[in-house]
Amino acid sequence: MRRCVTSCSRWLKANMPAASLLAGLVAASACSSAPERAAVGVASAGGGMPQASGGKASTNWGAAGSNSGGARSNLGGQADSGGTHAAGGNITNTGGDSNSGLGGSSDAGGSPSVGGAPGTGGAPAAMGDPCPPQGTPCRIMPLGGSITFGVYSSSGGGYRVTLFQKAIADNHNITFVGSAEPSGPEMVSGTPFPQQNEGHNGITISGVSDLVDASIAANQPNIILLHIGTNDFECGDTTRPTPASLAALVDKITADAPNALLVVAQIIPINVSDAAIQSTLATYNAAIPAMVSQRAQAGKHIAYVDMNGAFKANLSYATQYYSDMVHPNDTGYDIMGGIWYQAISGVLH
Repeated sequence: MRRCVTSCSRWLKANMPAASLLAGLVAASACSSAPERAAVGVASAGGGMPQASGGKASTNWGAAGSNSGGARSNLGGQADSGGTHAAGGNITNTGGDSNSGLGGSSDAGGSPSVGGAPGTGGAPAAMGDPCPPQGTPCRIMPLGGSITFGVYSSSGGGYRVTLFQKAIADNHNITFVGSAEPSGPEMVSGTPFPQQNEGHNGITISGVSDLVDASIAANQPNIILLHIGTNDFECGDTTRPTPASLAALVDKITADAPNALLVVAQIIPINVSDAAIQSTLATYNAAIPAMVSQRAQAGKHIAYVDMNGAFKANLSYATQYYSDMVHPNDTGYDIMGGIWYQAISGVLH
């Protein structure tokens, strides 16, 4: 299984500001690969780029605050630093006007709101109806590296905590599945938290490809959330993630789980100054919408989310959303969880 296990300290020293070096070296000791990030969008079998959330819904992103222990993120409203920013990225419609729908304002500890997502009269055709009938939990597999696992989140559950919190607040019945080490809190909003996941520290695209057949067979997911590619930067060595390698993994997943919904993330930003890394990351993320659209038009149940754009919507994302140059803090994980939820809420029961 391909993992990033060497040269992390050397790469961090070369690319991180001195003030941030200590935190970066802590990340390296956990083999926390190179940077990972993501935002929101999808493709539909009917052509064009459909939105990830169907219907004219209004979602409350805050009320009780995050169970991860951090302050709620400000999505589209007043930023904690006193500035303003919009987070969540653009949701792409099937032929209609695009609208990020992330409005409202909040102050520290408040309840930012998410305005109505552009509606198509239901979930896009490409998303199918993956979840079992009401009364049976929809089985969601969070799939990826240490960000999926939740490294540096105060709860240990990363974005999965916010995703679960939002689902139960809307009376959706979900659980998480996976074969990695369980992580996360015992309870969220008075409900037992499912700690299962398929997040592996240091794993690459090829590493996920090695394990995904057995994991899907064992866990039978209804929805798969894929955020992968960060560790293919090999902590600054020569290997880079390619659109072709991601496409091959996507094809393997959709073949293994043809009735499941696969949501692919454009990964979150990498906080380094290396121009080659930034160029490769931009190329990798830019290829995802067309790759997803092509498969959706072929009848696959697939969508994408733009996590990268959601983070970059805040010009201070590198300091406000990160624990180090790679891993989000509680606020960053909170944003990710909200974006994942927005993408799949239309198909949950």
